[in-house]
Amino acid sequence: MPDTPTRVALALLLVAIALVVDFVACRRGRFFGLPFDGPLDARDRAWRSALRTVAAGAALGAAGLVLWLDRPARVFLFAALGALLPPLVLGVGARRAARRHDLLPPLRFPAVLGAPAHVFNAATVALAAITFRAVQPLLPSIMPLHWAGLGSAGYGSPQRLWWTLALVAFNTALMLLVARAVVRGEGPASRRVALLRFAETVLTGLNLAAALLWLGVALGGLPGVDLVRPALIAAGAVTGGALLLALGLYAPQLLARGKGTG
Repeated sequence: MPDTPTRVALALLLVAIALVVDFVACRRGRFFGLPFDGPLDARDRAWRSALRTVAAGAALGAAGLVLWLDRPARVFLFAALGALLPPLVLGVGARRAARRHDLLPPLRFPAVLGAPAHVFNAATVALAAITFRAVQPLLPSIMPLHWAGLGSAGYGSPQRLWWTLALVAFNTALMLLVARAVVRGEGPASRRVALLRFAETVLTGLNLAAALLWLGVALGGLPGVDLVRPALIAAGAVTGGALLLALGLYAPQLLARGKGTG
């Protein structure tokens, strides 16, 4: 059973995600994180209200369940749903706002960054770190680390799995570098923004895949638990899904002539 500090940390994370997503969706002069000066019509207000309700309900409802449920699997499952669903909802809102009102972010750093991807990325890292920290005391001092490739013959201390954060940090740095390149680049603004969103989607998917492998290897160190292979399959599916999603959403814009020069 997760201890009280772990439950409180998860609940606080979920509340923080709910507040951040709501702030981005309703920030003055913005519509789901995109610059928007005009008044919202009835459809926009209803859409924003519905998505805010879904995001806040998912995060805050999950926070309550995390504090109430007993079974560890259910606690961490609802924590994952409550942490990752709100930024996905924010992404749906931003996508609809951009298409409905033909909106583009300003081509300056950091305003050009996609809030949904970065909130999702931060939620993934925080959730994985809290989960691993809760599991780590239960692990043997030496365990298989086949995915990480660490230790003698693939074995080592579970402490070394924290190095997964280096891969996550590298992917996040790539997102920021692409954003810098997009701001300084040339060509239609819509195509440059689409390139950034493509990179953010793929790299966020890679970070989620890394988190799944991290936790799969860690939980595989528990007696009678074998989650390395399922984690590998899930990570591969997430990586492929992120690439297909990015292609489906942004390939048409990358191939089109685009608009604006930024």
